[in-house]
Amino acid sequence: MLLRLAVTLPKRLVSASISVSSSTLRTEIKEVQSLKESLKEPPSESAFPMHEAASARQASIDLGASCCCNLRLSRQVSMQDNALLRRQDITGRLCNICGYFGASCVAVPRTPGLLNLTSKIDQRRLYSTSATKTPNTNLQLLAEEKKEKRYFTNPFPDYVDPRSTPYEFDEKHVKNLIAIYVDDVLEKCSPGYDDEEIRGDLYIGSAGIAYMFWKMSRSLQTQDLYPALKHAHDFISNAKANTHRYRKPSAEPFSFLYGNAGIYAVSAAVSHDLKLMQDLSDDLMNFKAGITSSKELSPTQYGWDEMLLGRAGYLAGCYWLNDIMPGKEVTDDDLISICQLIIANGRGYAEQIKAPLPLLYQWRGREYLGAAHGLCAILHMLLESPWFRTDPISAPSAELTDIKKSVDYFLALQDDEGNFPVALETLESDRETRLVHWCHGAPGAVYLLAKAYLIFKEDKYIQALRRSSDLVWNKGFLRKGPGICHGVAGNGYVFLLLYRLTHEPKYLYRAVKYMELLTSVEFKQRARIPNCPHSLFEGVAGTVCFLIDLLNPKQAQFPFMDVFH
Repeated sequence: MLLRLAVTLPKRLVSASISVSSSTLRTEIKEVQSLKESLKEPPSESAFPMHEAASARQASIDLGASCCCNLRLSRQVSMQDNALLRRQDITGRLCNICGYFGASCVAVPRTPGLLNLTSKIDQRRLYSTSATKTPNTNLQLLAEEKKEKRYFTNPFPDYVDPRSTPYEFDEKHVKNLIAIYVDDVLEKCSPGYDDEEIRGDLYIGSAGIAYMFWKMSRSLQTQDLYPALKHAHDFISNAKANTHRYRKPSAEPFSFLYGNAGIYAVSAAVSHDLKLMQDLSDDLMNFKAGITSSKELSPTQYGWDEMLLGRAGYLAGCYWLNDIMPGKEVTDDDLISICQLIIANGRGYAEQIKAPLPLLYQWRGREYLGAAHGLCAILHMLLESPWFRTDPISAPSAELTDIKKSVDYFLALQDDEGNFPVALETLESDRETRLVHWCHGAPGAVYLLAKAYLIFKEDKYIQALRRSSDLVWNKGFLRKGPGICHGVAGNGYVFLLLYRLTHEPKYLYRAVKYMELLTSVEFKQRARIPNCPHSLFEGVAGTVCFLIDLLNPKQAQFPFMDVFH
């Protein structure tokens, strides 16, 4: 079977098409890179379609399913077929032009070089049918990629005083940047688009975009920029319509960021603000199904306590709903019962492996420490429990002791730069390989440290927070894109947290400079394209949330991880 690639270029160029056999889609990445280097014109200033520089220079290539060259392609492949993405056992779509894997849609430069590139692909049969090709090329590429620093050099001087390092910013400029991102989301991610593989969840799906619009509707600075609640309702309705399309694990009813619980939580918030009372009742009923589900999963099934899919994430959703709703939707008794189950699991696993701390958790066989799958977010959600909202603390003595000892053990893992290892087994690894992401590293750990400081009032926690902030300032300008999970906006949230905690202008200055980094020439030219460039955690929906909070930094909060209840 042949796939037809139709390339539509500007009027000054010609239209061209090439045919590629579906059996020849395996990517030879090194050849693709050499072809890109041979382009006669330089690339667009922006790697992302949401920037002004890119909007006037895009080429439209239309096939069947969108990917990073704006291609639409119907061929299903495994991630094992793509050397740039090293995960296993995941299927998706592969771009013939750039080797990008996934269903995301971003732009390519509108240059004559694109025509040269497509012509060379056809002539050189880039995607060879030969089964005897050596994998050495791909291995060399991966080795070269690892040598490259994970971050750009921060070009700004650090804060000294208001005169030498001003941090005032133009609110109109921030709003314009928000509008650029939001317009691109609306253009590329129609809520009515129907596809059997569409994701609805908070992390990379429609619910995350709905959350962005809901947040816009709640901000005095942005609520009039768009009919935000209408857009939020459209996207969350699409997410709810797709909840049945996935094969659900046993923990799915209480999976918040990666499951249906998060969809129903955001839908409840939107329904409440739109005064859709029947929808609100249904949404809350579906969300609260996670309470029972979280207790039914066997405590011996260690691994269902983390943030993305587990009980900690579900607690985050419960706390968030209780904060934004007029009444307490999840009772203290239910919250405490989930916390007790998490503690029992942590004790059981720590005892099983003879761990050096009272509470420890694993995810798929690894003792992660970061916010996405690991210890720090789990402990953070325990500290958010009703036990720690009373004065004095009402937690039982044994539970309080185990939580506090585990928090202090985690704190002791911080290195001199302010970072934390990815997992227990990486304690002795070279610190240059440690990640500075929300998901793994200091940018996610700061929320645990901040909550511990607010509860226990011990200086060691604020000192650790300052070290982590310095690390993020120096090494947090990430190449991975603008998102909040492992991108620039997520690291920018570290400074907004420290600003709320200390009221020191240095941290607001740093947050403003991270906003400026998003539009820097180096970032727009060299930052990587996220797999889901418009989503809440990987893409610009999360960036918009960061910018909204920058407009009102005294109320800033990373999505679902507010420490200032």
